[in-house]
Amino acid sequence: MYVNFNVPETMFDLSLFSTRCKCLALLIVFGISSPSVAQQLDYAEGSHQETVVVKTQQTDSSESEEASEETTETPNPLANLKITGQIRHRSEMHERFDVGASDIPRFHLLRTRLNVSFQPVEDIVAFVQIQDSRLFGGQDPNLARGTLDGSADALDFHQAFFKVSDLFDTNFSLKVGRQELSYGNQRLIGAVGWHNVGRTFDAAVLTYEDRHRSIHVFTSQLVGTTALPTSQNLHGIYSTFHYLWTHNIEVFALIDNNRLELTSGPDTGNDRLNRYTFGGTLFGKQGSADYRIELANQRGDIALTDSTARASINGYLFSSELGFKLFAPANLRSSVIYTRLSGDSTPGDNTVRSFNTLFATNHKFYGFLDYYPRSYNTNGLQNFALRLSGNAGERLKVNADFHYFRLVEPAPLGNDMASTLGKEVDLTFALKYNSNFSIGSGVSFYMADQLMENIIGDSSAWWFYLTTQVNF
Repeated sequence: MYVNFNVPETMFDLSLFSTRCKCLALLIVFGISSPSVAQQLDYAEGSHQETVVVKTQQTDSSESEEASEETTETPNPLANLKITGQIRHRSEMHERFDVGASDIPRFHLLRTRLNVSFQPVEDIVAFVQIQDSRLFGGQDPNLARGTLDGSADALDFHQAFFKVSDLFDTNFSLKVGRQELSYGNQRLIGAVGWHNVGRTFDAAVLTYEDRHRSIHVFTSQLVGTTALPTSQNLHGIYSTFHYLWTHNIEVFALIDNNRLELTSGPDTGNDRLNRYTFGGTLFGKQGSADYRIELANQRGDIALTDSTARASINGYLFSSELGFKLFAPANLRSSVIYTRLSGDSTPGDNTVRSFNTLFATNHKFYGFLDYYPRSYNTNGLQNFALRLSGNAGERLKVNADFHYFRLVEPAPLGNDMASTLGKEVDLTFALKYNSNFSIGSGVSFYMADQLMENIIGDSSAWWFYLTTQVNF
């Protein structure tokens, strides 16, 4: 740019000085960005210049527009921040056990979750889930009958992890932190979403995924301190392979241990528990039929007491399901299921033959009254089940389950041995009010045989729930 100014001979022109003072005063009062003030200043200066000659180099208009667009784009730091949440209430009434009370036990549960997800770049996500889980009326009664109790003992970070995807430009990803682990149909490891707290693990998970397979390798510390080298841990690999279009196979190997050493007895210095669970699942669809076959075996050693020799572990799980879609418009499906958990016929021979379901979501497999598999768990369990599910309209889903329970190994009943436990019917309803609000309800009935009468104190039991849930 070349600029030539012909300056007036009088360098201290009083009228020019006066005009400038007025303009500066206007700038102070109205602000320097005021267009009218700037125009006045330009006009005042121009009126006292005898000759102004300006030569500039022209700029292409398209380049000017592109430059303008680049300078006006301001990155929004909140664009990659996502906040969601859930509020779930559930009321329950039941007579699971005969406690001799005249009133029926009833209670109300509330679970609140706030999720914060931030993705600073395409392949990194940080996730935090804050959760408050409480029982209505569970506050300190000494603080104005609970109304002034703000301790929030059940407020916690339910999840807090980061995930790196496409690790080193590969199909691997890494997730580290407190997180839910849920594999397969949750027969052995599940998040137990029905529970008012839910299950999480302090874990690291390395995942490989492509169109044909998904492989998860994980390690989790269940119990541990900074002071002692002992801990309880869960390690494993869980893989899913897709083959022949709609058919799949899962293969897994799990290790859970308790590294607290025994201090007496013949196994002094050895870990209290080393358990290995391995197996597989075959599942898929063929036309209107679907199937699932599951098999798992457990081996290892476990200390039953502090002073005796550790017992060996040798248990198994088998389950099979065959389902049919009966009426596609209503998504009507029926299935028959058989599940068997091994039991111990000779509990005194220093071998544990009963199968441990580890961290399963048992609620969805063994009846909603939650008697099993913990009742008579050393004797094993057989579960014969019939399931019917479908849609009653566009928004209502209905499920009906029937269970018949037996022991694998008979248990003493007076002077005899018995195997039959009882029958259970579960009916559930789920109404999707809209995309954010849903209502659920269910009722369960149990008809007990003598073995279960000895536990629940009656020949029958029942349970009812009503839940509402808002997602935002």
